[in-house]
Amino acid sequence: MRKFLLLFSLLLLSASIFANGLSLNSPGPRALAMGGAFIAVASDGSAIYWNPAGLCGQDNGIKAILTDIIPIGNYSNEDFGIDADTEVNHYFNPNIFFNYTMNKFAFGFGLYVPAGLGTEYDGADLQIFSAIPGAYAGDPDMQYMSKIGVVNFSPAVAYQLTDKLSFGVAANIYYAMFDLKRFAATIPNGQGGFTSFQYSEESTGMGYGATFGILYQASEMVKLG
Repeated sequence: MRKFLLLFSLLLLSASIFANGLSLNSPGPRALAMGGAFIAVASDGSAIYWNPAGLCGQDNGIKAILTDIIPIGNYSNEDFGIDADTEVNHYFNPNIFFNYTMNKFAFGFGLYVPAGLGTEYDGADLQIFSAIPGAYAGDPDMQYMSKIGVVNFSPAVAYQLTDKLSFGVAANIYYAMFDLKRFAATIPNGQGGFTSFQYSEESTGMGYGATFGILYQASEMVKLG
C-alpha cells in the first residue's frame, strides 16, 4: 500500500512539473520544491498567490525571493540543415510578499512574477530562412527572439472564522509585456541584390482579476484548501 501511494504521489508531481507552460510556479521556495502543490499549505507570505486564506495565523513578516530562469532549447530541421541551440539567457523574476496579522484578520501585499519566459537564437544559425538559393545567402544578423512576462500587484485580506476555518481574497492587477523579433521578408533592393527585413514587436497590457481561498484544518494531519 505504501509503495502504491508513493508511486501515485510521484505521478501527480510529474504532471505538475511538465504541464507548466509559461507559469513559473516559483513564488516561495517551499512551493517550488513541492511542484506547486501548496494551496492547502499556504504557510508563508506567498499564500497571497497560492491561497490567501493561509495568511491567517501567520507571524508578521516580509518575504523576498529571486528566481533565475535559464531556458535551454534546440531547433533542428534536416531539410534546411539546421541544428541550432538557444542562447544562454537569464530571466530574473523578483518576488516580494508582506503580511500582517491583527486579531482574526490578516492583510498582505504581493509584488511578484507569476509567469514569464523567453528564448533567443543566433541569427547566423537560421540565416537559411532569409536566403534565396543561388542568389542571396541570407542575413546572419537577423534577430530571432521572443520574451513574455507578467507582473502582479496583489493586495489581500483574510479572516479566521473559527480555529479551523479561514477565508481570504486577493486582488490581482496584472501588467504584461511581450517582445518579439524575427525574419519578415526578403525582397529585391533595386540594385541587383536582395535585402532581408526584420520584424519586431513590443506590446504591453493590463489585466484584472481576483483569487478566493478557503483553508480548513480537518485534523492535525489533514488540511484542505
